[in-house]
Amino acid sequence: MKVEPHWNGGYIERLPKQPLSAQIILALLLLALATSAAQMKPGDRRKAYGEARASVIESLLATVYPGADVVWDPALMLRVPGDTPRMVEVPVYVRGSAANGGLEGIATIELEGKKEQYIFEAQGFRRADRPVFPTELFVFRANTAGRIQKYKRLVIDEGEPLTEVKTMSMQDWSQKEWSVLELQYDTHRVGPNSLTTIEWHSTLDANTGQFITRLPYGITRKVRGGSEQPFFFGISRNSPTTLLITNRFGGETHPYNCSDPCVMDADTLLSEWKLNDGATATKLTAKSAIPTSVGDTGDASQATIRLKNGRTVHADSVKEVGDKIEYTLGDSVYGIPKSLVQEIVPPANARPSSQNDNPGATTQPSTQAQTSQPE
Repeated sequence: MKVEPHWNGGYIERLPKQPLSAQIILALLLLALATSAAQMKPGDRRKAYGEARASVIESLLATVYPGADVVWDPALMLRVPGDTPRMVEVPVYVRGSAANGGLEGIATIELEGKKEQYIFEAQGFRRADRPVFPTELFVFRANTAGRIQKYKRLVIDEGEPLTEVKTMSMQDWSQKEWSVLELQYDTHRVGPNSLTTIEWHSTLDANTGQFITRLPYGITRKVRGGSEQPFFFGISRNSPTTLLITNRFGGETHPYNCSDPCVMDADTLLSEWKLNDGATATKLTAKSAIPTSVGDTGDASQATIRLKNGRTVHADSVKEVGDKIEYTLGDSVYGIPKSLVQEIVPPANARPSSQNDNPGATTQPSTQAQTSQPE
């Protein structure tokens, strides 16, 4: 059964797709909720989150964006000094922590709804660009008042430019500092005439940032001018090294070589189902995911951004802005999370300078998932 994402006060639930009559009732209910939201008094929105979760959200945003103010009304917004207030969504999972007697959890931060809007427009083939929208996770510990004491930043599926978390929780399977994370998320591959989405169920070691397991629930493929093609998978193991992936609609089965525990590869999976035709893949490469001057075509006047996946981006100018690397090509400005960047090399014809004279000439940003202890 196809499921649709549903936001519930910061948590993400999954609801079955409803028949038309139920959709009409749901639409009326949402209209009533919207009317109710319009009548909310100042402070009601924060109360709706609950004191613990609201305090965690405020502390996390203040930690990740030092000096910023959190505004709850008329909507949750982040006000950074010198910048206009920006809408922000902070889906968060919080639970009690045996490690410190306080709270622990996972959160993501999405600014201005840009990723959600891009996915919506890409589904209607109204976007030809390929922006980078990776998903960052913030694993944290907080005191009983919800003040963040320690956190670690991770990127889900590093190298994929467009991922979207659906559900997240923590499991007590690790004896190390951080728990194992249980995640359901989507990988979107956008092409000129198609959109392919893989829905994953995974477990991730927050200590290393590496997947322990990753298996697909299914694949949805939408082609311009055609109908949506769904694949709903059943997975079984017929040997220690081979999984059988069966489409519940039609019964088609493909073997997949993978030991236990298995971390499936998106490209291999799509190739097995003949859905990886090259034109649809938007994996983070110099030719697709990030607008670039590519490969060996860079000239002496361009800076070079080397990505961790081995690709390079040539840019007219590069600078570090917070947790991102901003670069320009012509009149356009683009951004890449620092976590995807290995090294920044200045233009070959840049004038010699001291570090104080030009501190950004050669930069190796701190790109590892970091553990911070805010003061």
